[in-house]
Amino acid sequence: MDFLVTDGYELTYVLENQVFFDRLTLDTWYNRTRFEGNAQRSGKRRQIPQLDDPLQFIGFTDVDAMSTGFRAATRWDEIGETQLTTGVDLRLLTQRLNETDLSPALGTSLEQKNYNFPIPRCDSTGPGVFAEAVLPVNDALTMKAGARLDWVSTDAEQFVANTDWNSDGALDDLEQSLGGEFSRSFSLWSAFLTADYELDPNWTAAAGVGCAMRPPTLTELYAAAPFLAILQQGFTKVLGTPDLAAERIWQIDVGLTADYDRFRGYVRAFHAWIEDYITFRTWGFFPGLYDPGSLLVRFTNTDLATLVGGEAYGGYDCSDWLTGFGTLTVLEGRDQTRGIRGVFDYPPFFSFSPEEPLPGIAPLEFRLGLRVHDPDEQPRWAVEFSARIVDNQDRVASSLFEQETPGFTTYDLRGYWQATDSLLLIAGVENLTDKQYREHLDLRTGYGVYQPGRSFYFGTELQY
Repeated sequence: MDFLVTDGYELTYVLENQVFFDRLTLDTWYNRTRFEGNAQRSGKRRQIPQLDDPLQFIGFTDVDAMSTGFRAATRWDEIGETQLTTGVDLRLLTQRLNETDLSPALGTSLEQKNYNFPIPRCDSTGPGVFAEAVLPVNDALTMKAGARLDWVSTDAEQFVANTDWNSDGALDDLEQSLGGEFSRSFSLWSAFLTADYELDPNWTAAAGVGCAMRPPTLTELYAAAPFLAILQQGFTKVLGTPDLAAERIWQIDVGLTADYDRFRGYVRAFHAWIEDYITFRTWGFFPGLYDPGSLLVRFTNTDLATLVGGEAYGGYDCSDWLTGFGTLTVLEGRDQTRGIRGVFDYPPFFSFSPEEPLPGIAPLEFRLGLRVHDPDEQPRWAVEFSARIVDNQDRVASSLFEQETPGFTTYDLRGYWQATDSLLLIAGVENLTDKQYREHLDLRTGYGVYQPGRSFYFGTELQY
C-alpha cells in the first residue's frame, strides 16, 4: 500500500411517541475508500520471488469505491400484542480498479498499451421494501416473521484505457471479452419465520426457517483479470461473468439456551441449501508458473451447494471471582454439483470428483479459558487466560489447488479495569508463547503469510 483513505459519514434521526406511529428511524450514510499500491518494494520482492523470476513483474494498483444510501423504518409497538415494523431503503454502490501489470511473461508493455487489468467503473442501485412483525403468542412462545423485496440493477463501462490485450491498436470491448451484457437487473425477495419457546425458567428452545436471494457483486460480474487474493494460493487472476444468476439460499436453524445461577450456555445449528451458489472454475495457469500457486479462475454458478454448521458456548461460575468458559464453532461447506467444470478438470491434466468441499471454509475451532474477576454483580475488573485450539483442515477444494493445513493452539492473556465510571482500561498479550502458525485461509503466495508472533496491546475508552 502506498496510501489508503476511507471517509465515512452517518446521520440518524429518531422520532418517537407520535400519534400515528411509535417510532420513526431515518438513517443515511456515505462511505468512500481510495487506495494505491505497488509491487516494487524490496520486502515484497523478497517474500514473493516469482515477481522477479520468471515474471519480471512491475505492478501498480489504483482503487476507488463508494457506497451510499438511506433507510426509513416505521414501528408500531402495540397492534394488539404485535410489534410491526415497515420501511424502505436504497443502496448505491460504485467502484473501479485499474491494475498495471508489466511483464514479458504476461506479454504486456507500455508500448503496446495492453497492461491494464481492471474492474471497470461500475455501479449497483438497489431500492427495497421490508416488513417485520413480532408476535408474543403466549407467555412462553414468541413468533417473529419478516420479508423484503429488492430490485437491483448493475452496469459497467465497456472500454477502459490501456486494455488493448490483442494489440490491434483499439481498446478491447470488455463486454465482448467477458462474454455477456453488462447491463443487468435482479428481482430479489427474502422471508423468514422464527419461534422462541421457554421450556421452563431455565431453558429456551428456538427454531427458524428462511429463504433469501443475493445478487452477484460488481467484482463477480465485471472483473477483467486483476490479481485478487480471494483464494488460498493467492497468486490468482480473476475473471468476472456478466451473466451470473443470483444466489438463493434456503436455511433452517435450531437452538437451545440454558440460564442457571452458575451456568449459562447455548448450542445452535443450521443447514443451508444454496441454489446457483457463486464459486470458481479453473480457467488457466500463468505462463512459466505451472504449479499449485498460480491460477486464472472465473466466477461461476453451481446448481447446488450446502452449508452445515453450528456453534456452542458454555460458562460456569466456579466461585464469585472465578469463571470458566468455552466456545466451539464448526462449518462444513460442499459443492454438490461441481461436475466437470474448468479447462483442466479432465485427463490428461487432472480428474476430480463431481462434488467437493467449497473453498475458503475455516476448520473446527475451540476456545477454552478461565476468567478471574471482581466478585461484584457488575465486575469492575477481570483478567482472562484462554487457549484457542484450531483443528486441521483436510476438507479442501482440490480443483482450485487449495492445500490442507495442520491444526495449532495459541494462548492469550487479556484484561480490563473500569478505573472510573467514565474511564475503561484494557490490555493483553496475544500468542503468548510466540508460536509460528498460519490460518487455513492465509495466503500461500511466494513464501506465504504467517500470523504475528507474540503481540502486546492496550487501549482506553473515555465516556463523557
